Parts: sequence; C-alpha cells; structure tokens
Amino acid sequence: MGFLLLCAKKNLSLCHKTMVSIHNPYQNSEHKVYNRTFMRSASADVEYADISLSSQTEALTTFFKDNFGVDFNPHDNPELASIKLTAEGKPLSFDFHNTNSSVLVGAEDYKSFADTMQPNIGKLVSFLQIMRISNVSSLSIKKNNQWDLSAEDIMNAYKSAIPYTFADENIREVAKLNVPDDSPKPIKLSREANVDLGDGRLVVYFFVEIIDEHNLRLVLELKATAANVKTSDVLSVSSMLNDVIYGAFHDLITPDIIGLMDRSK
Repeated sequence: MGFLLLCAKKNLSLCHKTMVSIHNPYQNSEHKVYNRTFMRSASADVEYADISLSSQTEALTTFFKDNFGVDFNPHDNPELASIKLTAEGKPLSFDFHNTNSSVLVGAEDYKSFADTMQPNIGKLVSFLQIMRISNVSSLSIKKNNQWDLSAEDIMNAYKSAIPYTFADENIREVAKLNVPDDSPKPIKLSREANVDLGDGRLVVYFFVEIIDEHNLRLVLELKATAANVKTSDVLSVSSMLNDVIYGAFHDLITPDIIGLMDRSK
C-alpha cells in the first residue's frame, strides 16, 4: 500500500500535568465485532499548541519513511503548515497540521477499534513525540453511522424507519414532527445532545435527510472528546472514549438493528 502526500504552507507546545478521568455513563459489555456494520467512518483527532512542522526535519523524514513509505524532506518548505497522506486504494488518510493531527478510516478498512484504530492512533502518538509535544489540549474519537433507505411513500417511510432504528425517545420524537407531504425536498430534521464525561464530553448528533420523493438517509454521529491528555496517555484514553461511543451506540439503537448487524453478510 502506497501513500500520496500533499503539503500546504504556513512555535512551542505547552505541557500540563493532568490525570484524565473519563466517566462512562453506559453499561458496556465486552466489545463484539459484528458481521455487518452501518458505520461509514471512524476518526481520531488531537489538538495542540502551534508548532513548526519543519522544526524536526531529520526525525520527520525518518517518521514518514518508516510509517508510510514516503520520501519527504521538510527542509524543502520552512513555512510548511500541513501534510496530508492518503492511502492508495484504501479508505485511509492522515492529516498533520501545525495545531492538530488526525486519522480517518473508512468502513471498508475497519475491523475493530483495537485492530484498526489503535495502530493508526499510535502513528499520531509517534508524530507527537517527534515534535516534542508532551500534552494535547484535546483528543477526540468520532464514528459516523448511516442508513440509506428507498421507498415509494418516503414521507411515511421516515416516520417508521426512525423508531425501527432508534430506541432513544429524543430521536424518536423527530418522527412525530408535522412535515407536510408536499414540502420541498430535500428536508433535514436533526437532534443533538451533549453528555458529560467528567474530563470530557460526548456529542450525539442525529439527522434524517429526506432527499427526494423516494430516498432518505439516517445519520448518527458520535464524538467523544477528552481534554488535556498527556501524549503518553493518548492510546489508553482513546480506548476509554471508544468504550463510551460503543456503549452509547448500543443504548441508542434497537435490538432489530443489532440483529441485522449479527446476520451473515
């Protein structure tokens, strides 16, 4: 697998000694890898104080060569502010910026958080260490789930699709909204909630988009964030945040959806 590299132009990281405490309000069982998934993507993002990407040229050159097989010399651009790598033939990309870095994995390449995300987050940690960033101001894990549906009577279909898919009453209320059948399309209806996690928070964002007379889309985005995380703790805290997302997802959806996920492909 090769990577395509894109760069863009453009001085110190801040350190804070903190112990991150993430409160998980959900009753988690052992994580299960399902036969099917409605997840479209998973991502991790770290934010930090402004740095110069060209300040550790030799170490970065080795980092990109060893981790991505890319020959890159930051000496070529002292005003460098961002580096983007996209895997050839795979739904995988990395973004390294002067104030944040992230990794995005598509569903086709996702097996489990431990098998897929942790190794890629480990590369973000290696980057932070090379850039001498000992603390990140925030660490976020996000998963995007999507259901695409088609029906002859789409206005009635969305009203039944939402309670079939979601157990959460706040989301189910969307199906009870009075939307005239002749309303111009597309129509987008949404709900958002914030859950306190102690030293972090979970943002639950749901929307239904009635695209046209025969197609609709349900989207559930879960983003868990922790504040002021030591670089040495990024991997362990990311696992905690994923536990929260896993528990929230299972609380929000119905047993019918779990049953679909359990079915053989």
